[in-house]
Amino acid sequence: MKFQDARILIGVLDYPFIESECVMSILGMWEYSKWKCPGEHYPRNDVELFLSNGTSPARAHNTAISVFLNHSNRYMYLLIVGHDHIFHPDALRVLFEADKDIVAGISTIRLKSFEDIKTPVFSIVSDWKDGRVVTLTKQDCMKKIENEKGQPFKVPGIGDGLMLVKRKVFERMEPPWFQEPPLPEEEMVAGRFRGLLGCDIAFCRQARELGFELWAHPGVPYIHIGRSYTSVNYPI
Repeated sequence: MKFQDARILIGVLDYPFIESECVMSILGMWEYSKWKCPGEHYPRNDVELFLSNGTSPARAHNTAISVFLNHSNRYMYLLIVGHDHIFHPDALRVLFEADKDIVAGISTIRLKSFEDIKTPVFSIVSDWKDGRVVTLTKQDCMKKIENEKGQPFKVPGIGDGLMLVKRKVFERMEPPWFQEPPLPEEEMVAGRFRGLLGCDIAFCRQARELGFELWAHPGVPYIHIGRSYTSVNYPI
């Protein structure tokens, strides 16, 4: 299927709110998908936006998936978009043309980070060890992107800040598709977070258990603003 004929629902996760920069990126991507498809000025695709909110990230995810599946076969792909990310207008097209069951862009920059260059890139899981998540460092991530020359590569898990998923993945899974299972107190994700395994990584683990492959796409980088996590205040 060509991008001009795609049927995609863009589920924007409104939790706890959407950053204004993210809104501009989403509108730019939607505009590109509707009017700037290569080789065809008036595409026949069906790409629509849905604002999905919830009292937790997992619930916002599940609301988007429920709406997606309830539209029968109108939409064949769901694009999950985080509330505080910035990306290129052609991000959706590039992910779509990769033709993978689950493929996501890579977050390599966090604008409001107070960490150094060795901060793990939390969007890419490089391994599972004894049930624990091991993530790539920024340096290793950039080397991997360079080595793959812009082509998608398999990963054990990846963040869903900008993730395209085919309908059959959700149809194979039992709801709730996204959940935040508690971990023992001593467990840590990348040495930083205690108590919870992110719902996106838990989703990846469940998808792998069902036989689906996960792909990271170096051709779709995105920026994580991170403002809501660092409580940055801007002067009026």
